[in-house]
Amino acid sequence: GATLDVQWEGNGWSVFAAGVYQNQRQGPGTKIANNYGFNVQGAYRWNETSEVFARWDDIIMDKDGVGFVATNASNCNFLTFGYNHYFAGNNAKLTLDCIYSCNDTANLGTDTSLTNAGRIGFDGNGPTQQGLLGQTDGGEFALRAQFQLAF
Repeated sequence: GATLDVQWEGNGWSVFAAGVYQNQRQGPGTKIANNYGFNVQGAYRWNETSEVFARWDDIIMDKDGVGFVATNASNCNFLTFGYNHYFAGNNAKLTLDCIYSCNDTANLGTDTSLTNAGRIGFDGNGPTQQGLLGQTDGGEFALRAQFQLAF
């Protein structure tokens, strides 16, 4: 696999982009899966404690590959909008966001290593790691909150 990412920052704004490539074979004589993931995020921080962000994630799965369960589309696109509140810089941070699935997530895949920078994956027995339940149509969304504490 390979990952490439880049970030620019300036006067309160930031832009981040990443690409992930994965080449995987489950065992001898099985097909090789070539999976890709892309992530683009923009953010604006207007003071030391408040930041808004928007992100687009895309997973492009190899339908002939390992652990893939066919969906209505081989591309899975997600939009995320959120807010970060910094209590002590990155040492204490609250994130509130909403992720929106543009595509079918019912059978995203059973291979949890099919991940991108947004950590999208399906465990085969329940919701995706993003909190989505897995729907047969696009348009599903999840509201999430996370508190980070580093010491």
